[in-house]
Amino acid sequence: MKKLIIITSILIMSLSSGLMAKTGFSLGLIIPVGASFGIYSGNDASIVKSDAGFEFGIHVQPAYYLGFEYLSLGLGLDLGYNRDVFAFKSAIDEKSRGGLSFDSLMIGVLPRIDIAFISIGVGAGIKIPLAGSSYFRESDGGYTSQGYDYKKLQDTFKNPYIPYVKAVVDFILPYNIVLGAYFSYDIPLVETKDPALHVKSSAFDLGAEVGLRF
Repeated sequence: MKKLIIITSILIMSLSSGLMAKTGFSLGLIIPVGASFGIYSGNDASIVKSDAGFEFGIHVQPAYYLGFEYLSLGLGLDLGYNRDVFAFKSAIDEKSRGGLSFDSLMIGVLPRIDIAFISIGVGAGIKIPLAGSSYFRESDGGYTSQGYDYKKLQDTFKNPYIPYVKAVVDFILPYNIVLGAYFSYDIPLVETKDPALHVKSSAFDLGAEVGLRF
């Protein structure tokens, strides 16, 4: 009985301290995994339809928090690596599918509000593709692909940068574990330099994220 009382007291103290607002520096290491739904605009956008692709990343999120009783305001950054995919399928034959993928350096801001164990963030930034590839699988089984290094990206695409806006909802669990969900939109800026193809690529992304926050 005494052990049960001691354990219960420790749990109550731990939860109570976790609900208090905190002031100071914080560092998060987050791995997002989710789906990216390609969206296309421009004069030739009617030749393709939206499709889903798989994306992931490794993000470092330093922040400084100001505590106000049970609420904390965080001024933070969102930095790291992101694998971005702009998937599509042919409007003529939907069994023919393809896409563009980019390995990007991400630089953004992510202000947060922490209430108890819930952290809500809304931010924006830019992703800078450092390498990438394109692929296309035809309905008859034919497959083509092409890789891009940084120079080839610059030669192939207009505005090879991806501005984005983002929202996250994270749950801060014991042992500094973070579980959450994210939603983001890649603003249409990337466009091929091919004069015969005028299509801008953007994407709506959603998924889950897991990590640690100290």
